Amino acid sequence: MIEGNHGSKQWRDIVTTAAFDAIGGIGEKLPNGFPVEGVSLHLDATFRFHRPKSRRRGGPITRSTGDLDKLLRNILDALQDAGVIGDDAQFTSCTASKRYVGESTMPGVAIVVTRLPEEL
Repeated sequence: MIEGNHGSKQWRDIVTTAAFDAIGGIGEKLPNGFPVEGVSLHLDATFRFHRPKSRRRGGPITRSTGDLDKLLRNILDALQDAGVIGDDAQFTSCTASKRYVGESTMPGVAIVVTRLPEEL
């Protein structure tokens, strides 16, 4: 696949490193229990952007904030690359949003991965 956004790979690499660090990875070694495999997962992702000076009202619907589906794809790829999960197909549900934040808040993404109960 060819990236449509030239910044995607760099951003995905940053998220991969942050995810690896968040699970306690050291060097190239994953901690016990990772990658999580063979279970259904839920992803909650909140993407934070600074509001452009030219946009006084409304939500982050400009091209500069990216398409939500592409942002999610980068997150899922980064979680797999980091060794957090075995396969991004494990995600069976997700909640995602884009928000503008004030100048005192750092832009980025807050990610929570939750294991879903086994279906009966």
